[in-house]
Amino acid sequence: MKELLVINKDNNRYILMDKESNKYDLTIYIEDEEYQIDTGDILTINMDMIDTRVLTFGNINSKYGRDINKTNYSEVVTFNKNGNKTYLKRIYG
Repeated sequence: MKELLVINKDNNRYILMDKESNKYDLTIYIEDEEYQIDTGDILTINMDMIDTRVLTFGNINSKYGRDINKTNYSEVVTFNKNGNKTYLKRIYG
């Protein structure tokens, strides 16, 4: 899991940067959740997801996506906004 800082936002396209100043250009959609990603938020994500480039996340208890357990916790991301963490899971389809 790696922390990425949201440094730019243009609709659903986000530029994120890690502590080594590497930048990542991702399209992120949030489903069935009121969370809004803002510049300055910190995303904690499994780096295996980064290659996808287009990601959809939703409520951790959503019927969509995989059921979360110890074997697939890598499907969960957190968004940290001013110290408040929001946990979301990856949605497919």
